[in-house]
Amino acid sequence: MTDKLVGARVRIDGLQARPELNGSLGVVQSHNEETGRYNVIVDDMRDELALKVAALTVAEEFAGITLDTKVRIACLEKMPELNGKVATVSGFQGDRCVVYVDDLKETVALKREALVIAQEASHSKGSASEPRTVRVECNGIMLKLTVSPKQLQKPFADAVLKPFLKAYSKKVDPPIEPPLDTSSIRQVTIDSDGQRSLQVMNDIHIYSAAAVLENLEGDVDVDVFLKSEEDLAPKEAPKEAAPPPLPKDARVLIHGLNSEAGKAMNGLKGRVTGYNAGKGRYDVTVESKKCDHYGKVVSCRAFNLRELGPKELFEDWEV
Repeated sequence: MTDKLVGARVRIDGLQARPELNGSLGVVQSHNEETGRYNVIVDDMRDELALKVAALTVAEEFAGITLDTKVRIACLEKMPELNGKVATVSGFQGDRCVVYVDDLKETVALKREALVIAQEASHSKGSASEPRTVRVECNGIMLKLTVSPKQLQKPFADAVLKPFLKAYSKKVDPPIEPPLDTSSIRQVTIDSDGQRSLQVMNDIHIYSAAAVLENLEGDVDVDVFLKSEEDLAPKEAPKEAAPPPLPKDARVLIHGLNSEAGKAMNGLKGRVTGYNAGKGRYDVTVESKKCDHYGKVVSCRAFNLRELGPKELFEDWEV
């Protein structure tokens, strides 16, 4: 019992001398065998408290994670580059676990649901001490992969699926460049001798290849299902709606011209007298009187023209 509580995330309850601490979270640092009390650092306090076991309850929301627990990061949307990384729990902050990411040599605070306790490599027959062979297939293309003991310690996605997708991208006609990555995978199923049903694997970045393959006997078949082309296609930004076409003889106001010559036309009124489909421009005859451009034909795009309303049609056209 002593060893299980040391390093655990606990909730304090039932204190009579310090009732204000009841409900607070803390971390058990050590156990004093002489007094039988646990030394606990309560959140936002620097000094340790010596508490009886009756005042401590393991915080269930942390589901068995303690200090120094090896975990694998998964299901992060804002920092997907961390998914699949192995980390070590070094502390706690409120509802988050502070973990040291081994590969990056950095510390981050993550919620418990983003962490999976890393399974230790099994030393049973044919587990992580010997290479494993798997057959991976997608859309009729099959590749036989031999996964080395070192690769077995990597996430299943890195050890098996990435090498397959790289080879698959070269074999399809036409070849895919750059090669597909694991984000293009919709689903993975695994079948082996003795299985009664297909195993659907959704968390390809969480478990090591050794953990996935350790209980599978005989031939192991992995089927990869890719997302549809529609899902993989980059999402285009919505285009602005084109202005409605202007009918011939429409009365319009010219605006938004940026060239030196065009700026002099802004604010003038005119009549649509034609349309050049090749250039995508309207011919507008200036009808604003008492200006140097009266009667001149100006070529304008639709977004530089505003059709005049009924009231404006009866206004004086002079500027």
